[in-house]
Parts: sequence; C-alpha cells; structure tokens
Amino acid sequence: MLAGCPTPSLDDDDAVDDDDAVVDDDDAVDDDDAVDDDDAVDDDDAVDDDDAVDDDDSVAPSTTLTILSPSGGATLQVIETFSAQIDGDSPGLATFRLNGDVVHQGFFNVATGLATAEIDTGEFPDGNYTFEVEAPSWGLTDSVNVTLSNGDLLVYETVSLPYVYLATSPVAYPLEVVPSGVSLTHMVAPSPGTPFQGLAGYALNPNSDWAIGGAATSLYPINSAIAAPWAGVIPNHPEIPWVTGAYNLYPWADETADGFDFDVTPLVKRSFGPVEAGLVHVDFYFTPGVVLSASTAPGSSVFANFLDALEGLLLQADVALGDIGYFDVAGASFNNIGTYEELTDMFDQGVTSTDRVLNVFFVNGLSLPNSNPLGIASHIPGPALMSGTAQSGVALVDDYLQSNEPATAAAVTAHEMGHYLGLYHPSEVGGTPTDPLTDTVASCNASDCFETNLMDPYLNGNTSITADQSWVVLRHPLVELVPASALPARAMADAFDYGAGLPPGGIAGFCGTP
Repeated sequence: MLAGCPTPSLDDDDAVDDDDAVVDDDDAVDDDDAVDDDDAVDDDDAVDDDDAVDDDDSVAPSTTLTILSPSGGATLQVIETFSAQIDGDSPGLATFRLNGDVVHQGFFNVATGLATAEIDTGEFPDGNYTFEVEAPSWGLTDSVNVTLSNGDLLVYETVSLPYVYLATSPVAYPLEVVPSGVSLTHMVAPSPGTPFQGLAGYALNPNSDWAIGGAATSLYPINSAIAAPWAGVIPNHPEIPWVTGAYNLYPWADETADGFDFDVTPLVKRSFGPVEAGLVHVDFYFTPGVVLSASTAPGSSVFANFLDALEGLLLQADVALGDIGYFDVAGASFNNIGTYEELTDMFDQGVTSTDRVLNVFFVNGLSLPNSNPLGIASHIPGPALMSGTAQSGVALVDDYLQSNEPATAAAVTAHEMGHYLGLYHPSEVGGTPTDPLTDTVASCNASDCFETNLMDPYLNGNTSITADQSWVVLRHPLVELVPASALPARAMADAFDYGAGLPPGGIAGFCGTP
C-alpha cells in the first residue's frame, strides 16, 4: 500500500479570506455602487413632477386686458365714459392715458374686472389721440386710436333740477370749467306747464363767489327774463379776473314756480390761444308785408349793401358774418307786433334747431307798450343753440330797407345784435348807467344825449365799438372763434353813411327794452 502525501488543510487565513476571496462587501456588491437610490431611479431625474408633467406649464394663463369704450376710430365730444376690463384675479391699478399723458388712475373692480373713468375731452385740443389703459400689476396694456372733436364750444348735457323757492340748500348742477375756458353760458328753461313771472340763474364760482346772481351781490349781474329760456354769459366785462374750475349752477324763478322742475344747460367756450376774432352765422326771417322775402332778399342789391354795411360794423368788434340763411314767417299777425306776447310768439316761429345761429326778424312795425322802437332784442344776452324759442332772436322794423338806406338799417341791426351778444347801453336816456364796461362813455345825462357809440340808446350815426365791447361779444357762444387772419379787411365800414335818413339829432328811444 502506497502511502500518499497528506492533503493540505483549509486554513482560515489562506484558503478563503473574507477580505480577498470572492465576496467583499466593499468590492463585490456595494449598496453605494450597484443599485443606489440616488443613481438608478432618482425621483429628481427619472420622473420629476417639475419636468415631466408640471401643472403650471401644461395650462398657460389666459389673463387679458381689453378696452371696452371708446371703440377704435371713435370721434369723441365733451364728457365720455372710458372703460376697460381685465380677467385676472386681484387685478389692481388701472392707468388711463391719452397720448402718453395720465388722465385718470383707479382700480379694477375685483368682482367684475372693470375699470371706468368719466373724462372731459374738452380739456384737450382737438386732434387724433392714442387712448391706452395699463394694468401694471400684470404688465398688460391695450390701446385704441380716437379723435377729439369739440371745436371752440363745449356743449354739456341738459339736466332737469327740482326748484324750491327760497330753499336754503338748493339743488345744483356741478360743472368743471376746463382750464382753457374763456366763458361760461348758463341757460335755464322751465319744464312744460311751469308757471313763472320771472326767470334767471345763479352761478357759484370756485372761490365761493356768486358769479351770476343779484345785482348787489354778484360779480357779473344779469337781468332776469319774462320768457324762456333765460341765458347768462360770464364774464361779461374784463375788469374782474375770470376763474375756471368747479362751478355750481342753479335755476331761479319767482314763487309761482315753487315745486316745478327746470332744465339747466351749460356751455363753455374755450381757446388754447389768444381770443382774436370770430364769425357770427345769421338767419334772416321776413314777415308778411315787409319789402323783401326769403326768395327776393338773396338777389336784392339793397340787401347786399345792407349785408356789407352790417359786416363793416361788426368788423370793428373783430367779428365777420358767417353763413347766411333766409326764411319766411307765415301769419299776418306778425306783420305789426303790438305786444310782448306777439313778439315772443314770433321768435317761436324760428326754425327749431340747435344750430349756432342768431335769428333776425324783419317786421313792418313794433308798437309795444310804452314804446315804438325800430328794433328790440329778446334779452341781454340771448340764448345759444336754441332756435325756435320765445327768446331766440332780435326784431327790426324794415323802414330803412324800404327807403333804400341799407347802412342805417345795418346800424339798427348791429345795435340789436350787440344786445343779443351781451352788450348794454352805455347809459339810458335820462342818464341811468347800465353798462359795466370802463372804456365806454355815458351817452346821456338827465337832460341830453351825446354821440358816443354804436350801443347808444338813440340812433345818431355814431357806430364805433370799444375794445371792451369787442371783448364781450367774442365770448358769446354764438360767435365762433377764428384767427384774426380769417377776417376780411376792416376798412369796409368807412364806405357807408350809417346816419343816412335820420332826422336832425337822431332818434331817441329807437331801441326797445327787452
């Protein structure tokens, strides 16, 4: 039997060493190297809520800002409603701009997303503008192009106000007179069926002064009227500084009108430069029996000379004739006016319109109580944009047209038009002063009258007009402002004899009292 060598034994140190043999926790399968939560399937790398399906990115926000009014291309006048809407939550501030200038700031309504503003476009010169609304919290804007077209006369909404005689806190029409405003016209008319014996208006200015009111207490006293509508135009003289801003307008009537409603209509005349000159548009009315008619006057050489002479007078006030209209008045009762009721009824016959026109009526005779004038104006001043009312016009006897003395007829006409446009007599026959202007001279004393001015209370051939009188006329709303360069030459007045056909010493009391 062969004896073999002994088989080597298994020694823990040499045979299988945990550190060297097969499975070493550090080298074979290491949690950090084989399958590591951070490397194999990592929530941040494999399927990440922020990258794969993200609620914020998959549904884009839909916040929008839209201008609702005005619409693009709109033509705007006076007070307009500007509005926009945003559809986001908590929309914040709304900024309104015209051509980049901020005109209003407010907040969008949280519930509706709406932002609105009432903007008086009369504050801005006419022209094309970009209207923009911005929502700065969202970084959104919207814009439209609009046109502002107000001209020189801002016509505000007529508002009906309740009237309580001697009320301690009467209801007012609040009006913001724009900084470019050069005059304010306050007009008052009763509701249909309202009884009244006297009619007027009051105006409280931004300094809490009565700009229009009683003669002893107001800056610019204006008489009441016995027919409607009443009109007051301020300022009616340049001596007291004119202020713009917040006015309160009130109707006034006697106690018979207590409890009735009155319509208040304001007009603001504006100018962004010096007030230089104007045009007055005139409609001529011919009653039955006068020498001319609506069909014959346009072709009459006498009437053509009358128009030239009339414009020659007006040019002294830097006013020229504008458009001319011709109309006939039906009804023989208007041929000879014998009462103030007939006079106001005739003025009612004017074409009902809101045209910017002064109505001139020719009649055969004026035989009013206590006077037989050659002419009369409805009121000092007369209303504007209200043709076809009891106060809408001046009336003239056609004597000097019939006798082919058109310049004298023009002098009478210009005198009455001057009343309608706000001018008073420098003084009355007997010497009573009525004119607030300082550059006119009293034309009468207790015993005599003198030649001073077109507005003298008697007809004498003197047809001059002062600078202050021109200043007043140019502020009446019926005079459309134009540059001085738009007027014809002023030398025309020198070509006419405005006293032709007058008796020696003129005619006292030729002008009726409105």
